[in-house]
Amino acid sequence: MHIIIVGGGRIGLPLGETLALHKHDVVIIEEDKDKCQEIADDFNGVVLCGDATSIDILKEAKAEKADFFVAVTSSEEANLLSCLLAKEVCSAKTLARVINPSYEKVFRKVGIDIVMSTEVALATRLEAMIIEPDVVDIAMIHRGSIEMLEFTVGEKSWACGKLVKNLEKPKGAIIVAVKVGDEFRIPDLDTVLKCGDHVIVTVKKDFERQIRKMFAE
Repeated sequence: MHIIIVGGGRIGLPLGETLALHKHDVVIIEEDKDKCQEIADDFNGVVLCGDATSIDILKEAKAEKADFFVAVTSSEEANLLSCLLAKEVCSAKTLARVINPSYEKVFRKVGIDIVMSTEVALATRLEAMIIEPDVVDIAMIHRGSIEMLEFTVGEKSWACGKLVKNLEKPKGAIIVAVKVGDEFRIPDLDTVLKCGDHVIVTVKKDFERQIRKMFAE
């Protein structure tokens, strides 16, 4: 696939590197000249220095051939505008990062295919959405039958001190990430949930109440 990533920061660069390892044709567009040079030294793909809201830059990135257009900069405005512009020049599926979750509905209303908030915009998760779209049905999330929720494991939470494999969670729920301090981790069955950890859960809407009870203080 031909994939364009806008933003070579802590989300965009790891995502680009992973996709390049999977033999995808990846172009990173980064506006910061110093960062462009830093990325270009090691990245196994194309790095373009410029503004992704420029038609010329999109042409240089071969946007007309893109299968996926991913905007994950720290600027919501840049992410929105670059995705909208991409829709004018190609038929790529668009994904935009938002910092303020309250903007998610706005992004979807104007036609952005996938909207990810900062809390769940993990490079590993985005990679799965692009490479293995069947892992998570994004259309189902948009229709509201799947929720992505974040919880803090409180001291009185039933989940505090439990192994992931010992959690009596419904079959319609998956713990996709645990944030310890400033670091996100992908949990395995032997991961222990500690008080204060932030847990991101994908859950079918029917089981949302059960999950909330599990993590409630």
